[in-house]
Amino acid sequence: MTPGDPAFRSVLALRVDRIGDLLVTTPAIRNLRCALPRARITLVTSPLCADVLTGWDALDAIEVFDPADRGEARAHVLGRLRQSRPDVIFAFTPKSSVYLLAKRIGAPLRVGFGYQARPLDVAVARCTLTHPVFSRVPEDVERAHEVPHHADELMALLRAVGLPATQRPMEVPIAQSDRAWAHDLLAHGGIAVPPIVVHLSDKWLDEGWNPGDVVALLDALTRVAGGRQVAATVGPADARVRSAVQPTLAARQDRLLVLENLTFGRWAALIAASALVVSPDTGAIHVASATRRPVVGVYAAHRFHVLSRQWAPWMVPYRALPKERARPGVERIALAAASLLEEMAEAR
Repeated sequence: MTPGDPAFRSVLALRVDRIGDLLVTTPAIRNLRCALPRARITLVTSPLCADVLTGWDALDAIEVFDPADRGEARAHVLGRLRQSRPDVIFAFTPKSSVYLLAKRIGAPLRVGFGYQARPLDVAVARCTLTHPVFSRVPEDVERAHEVPHHADELMALLRAVGLPATQRPMEVPIAQSDRAWAHDLLAHGGIAVPPIVVHLSDKWLDEGWNPGDVVALLDALTRVAGGRQVAATVGPADARVRSAVQPTLAARQDRLLVLENLTFGRWAALIAASALVVSPDTGAIHVASATRRPVVGVYAAHRFHVLSRQWAPWMVPYRALPKERARPGVERIALAAASLLEEMAEAR
């Protein structure tokens, strides 16, 4: 098969999980578009990600598949996907349920990604996919130098059916209306220079951290921000950290901007307008990568050597840190942010 092969008239890309996972898949999808400029490429994704890639020029259509749907609702979606008569399906999500979905939709070629360390998924993949591709990400951290980035892992699916794949940036389309909202938010708040955005995920409360430690981190970032505003974003799924720190944050409104439950488009626009993003291992890291913003990424200490490579920021300046005991960890994160800000200033 060669690039632009007319045999590939209809392509389905299955990525039915979280926002960060989808964004890490965008380099592979862009490779698909470049290799198959005349094909119709349809993304099948979860309800959570339904609006993430709306308007992206690499896609012709987006279909939402909810794994929780049963009966008539599921049959309706499957019917539409079968009517697209796909020539090839790429199951980018490493789950047995997605391999089975590819099999039920049907296509001459069904390519899927999985982990060799998950025997059940491997067995299902071998029974349902024509071209299963398995990662050998080691559990042993002493072999962490062998860990590829997940974006690179997914390129192997294209190569499995003879399509070229090269490293490309992550991408996310941002509507002009969302960019205008972010501009107005900062302008009306008197924020003349790009802020530091901190994503307040529930993951901050793991590894022995408490609400006071999260507030201490925000205070430390304010101290090293060089006059920049710190903007904290809290998503609808992060109820634990919201309820824990909200009373304390209310007293810091003069120097801290707290934004809750933003639409994805506004969240991405705010990150795109930032100087730097600080986040634990969440989708915020990958939104920052897709909008070309520097990142301080904080990863679970017990899996740091794997997670900080497989899910690192992609093609942007960054610092990756293990999530250490609270107080030393707070200072290291703040120092990493200050160092990265200084590096970016020198680069300009």
